[in-house]
Amino acid sequence: MPFVANMLIMKEEKTKSFDFASETTKLIISLSTGVITVILTFSDKILKDVEIKWILITSIIFLLFSILSGLMVMMALTGSLASYKNIKPNISTSNIKIPSVVQLFSFVISMTLFSIHIILLI
Repeated sequence: MPFVANMLIMKEEKTKSFDFASETTKLIISLSTGVITVILTFSDKILKDVEIKWILITSIIFLLFSILSGLMVMMALTGSLASYKNIKPNISTSNIKIPSVVQLFSFVISMTLFSIHIILLI
Protein backbone atom coordinates (compact mmCIF):
# COMPACT_ATOMS: atom_id res chain seq x y z
CA MET A 1 0.00 0.00 0.00
CA PRO A 2 2.80 2.53 0.63
CA PHE A 3 3.91 2.08 -2.98
CA VAL A 4 0.49 3.16 -4.26
CA ALA A 5 0.46 6.14 -1.89
CA ASN A 6 3.94 7.17 -3.07
CA MET A 7 2.84 6.89 -6.70
CA LEU A 8 -0.18 9.12 -6.03
CA ILE A 9 1.99 11.70 -4.27
CA MET A 10 4.51 11.67 -7.13
CA LYS A 11 1.71 12.05 -9.66
CA GLU A 12 0.31 15.00 -7.70
CA GLU A 13 3.78 16.61 -7.48
CA LYS A 14 4.23 16.25 -11.25
CA THR A 15 0.82 17.79 -11.84
CA LYS A 16 1.64 20.67 -9.49
CA SER A 17 4.95 21.33 -11.23
CA PHE A 18 3.18 21.62 -14.56
CA ASP A 19 0.57 23.91 -12.97
CA PHE A 20 3.23 26.17 -11.46
CA ALA A 21 5.17 26.33 -14.74
CA SER A 22 1.99 27.18 -16.61
CA GLU A 23 0.99 29.92 -14.15
CA THR A 24 4.48 31.45 -14.13
CA THR A 25 4.53 31.50 -17.91
CA LYS A 26 1.08 33.12 -18.03
CA LEU A 27 2.19 35.73 -15.50
CA ILE A 28 5.23 36.75 -17.54
CA ILE A 29 3.12 36.88 -20.72
CA SER A 30 0.59 39.12 -18.93
CA LEU A 31 3.30 41.40 -17.55
CA SER A 32 4.95 41.69 -20.97
CA THR A 33 1.63 42.53 -22.60
CA GLY A 34 0.90 45.09 -19.88
CA VAL A 35 4.26 46.81 -20.30
CA ILE A 36 3.77 47.02 -24.08
CA THR A 37 0.34 48.53 -23.46
CA VAL A 38 1.81 51.13 -21.07
CA ILE A 39 4.57 51.98 -23.55
CA LEU A 40 2.10 52.46 -26.39
CA THR A 41 -0.32 54.43 -24.19
CA PHE A 42 2.30 56.88 -23.00
CA SER A 43 4.46 56.85 -26.12
CA ASP A 44 4.13 60.62 -26.59
CA LYS A 45 5.76 61.20 -23.18
CA ILE A 46 8.20 58.30 -23.29
CA LEU A 47 9.49 59.05 -26.80
CA LYS A 48 10.54 62.64 -26.12
CA ASP A 49 14.20 62.08 -26.85
CA VAL A 50 14.73 60.69 -30.34
CA GLU A 51 18.38 59.84 -29.67
CA ILE A 52 17.57 57.16 -27.11
CA LYS A 53 14.45 55.84 -28.83
CA TRP A 54 16.35 52.75 -29.96
CA ILE A 55 16.56 51.57 -26.34
CA LEU A 56 12.77 51.55 -26.05
CA ILE A 57 12.30 49.85 -29.41
CA THR A 58 14.80 47.17 -28.39
CA SER A 59 12.90 46.73 -25.13
CA ILE A 60 9.64 46.21 -27.04
CA ILE A 61 11.31 43.65 -29.31
CA PHE A 62 12.53 41.70 -26.28
CA LEU A 63 9.02 41.88 -24.77
CA LEU A 64 7.53 40.46 -27.97
CA PHE A 65 10.19 37.75 -27.95
CA SER A 66 9.28 36.98 -24.34
CA ILE A 67 5.60 36.63 -25.27
CA LEU A 68 6.40 34.32 -28.19
CA SER A 69 8.69 32.21 -26.02
CA GLY A 70 5.94 32.00 -23.41
CA LEU A 71 3.52 30.71 -26.02
CA MET A 72 6.10 28.10 -26.98
CA VAL A 73 6.35 27.04 -23.33
CA MET A 74 2.57 26.71 -23.07
CA MET A 75 2.47 24.59 -26.23
CA ALA A 76 5.35 22.43 -24.96
CA LEU A 77 3.59 21.90 -21.62
CA THR A 78 0.42 20.89 -23.42
CA GLY A 79 2.29 18.58 -25.75
CA SER A 80 4.17 16.93 -22.90
CA LEU A 81 0.98 16.27 -20.98
CA ALA A 82 -0.88 15.08 -24.07
CA SER A 83 1.75 12.45 -24.89
CA TYR A 84 1.94 10.98 -21.39
CA LYS A 85 0.87 7.51 -22.57
CA ASN A 86 4.07 6.98 -24.56
CA ILE A 87 6.50 9.12 -22.55
CA LYS A 88 6.31 10.05 -18.90
CA PRO A 89 5.77 13.83 -18.66
CA ASN A 90 8.72 15.68 -17.21
CA ILE A 91 9.02 19.40 -16.57
CA SER A 92 12.80 19.29 -17.07
CA THR A 93 12.83 18.33 -20.73
CA SER A 94 14.55 20.66 -23.15
CA ASN A 95 11.36 21.43 -25.08
CA ILE A 96 10.01 23.11 -21.93
CA LYS A 97 13.18 24.31 -20.23
CA ILE A 98 14.83 26.17 -23.14
CA PRO A 99 11.84 28.35 -24.15
CA SER A 100 11.14 29.02 -20.49
CA VAL A 101 14.67 30.29 -19.86
CA VAL A 102 14.53 32.35 -23.07
CA GLN A 103 11.21 33.86 -21.95
CA LEU A 104 12.56 34.81 -18.54
CA PHE A 105 15.82 36.28 -19.83
CA SER A 106 14.02 38.20 -22.58
CA PHE A 107 11.69 39.71 -20.00
CA VAL A 108 14.54 40.66 -17.65
CA ILE A 109 16.58 42.21 -20.49
CA SER A 110 13.53 44.12 -21.68
CA MET A 111 12.76 45.50 -18.22
CA THR A 112 16.41 46.50 -17.80
CA LEU A 113 16.38 48.36 -21.11
CA PHE A 114 13.06 50.00 -20.27
CA SER A 115 14.43 51.13 -16.90
CA ILE A 116 17.56 52.54 -18.57
CA HIS A 117 15.39 54.42 -21.05
CA ILE A 118 13.27 55.96 -18.26
CA ILE A 119 16.38 56.89 -16.23
CA LEU A 120 17.92 58.60 -19.27
CA LEU A 121 14.71 60.58 -19.79
CA ILE A 122 14.80 62.00 -16.27
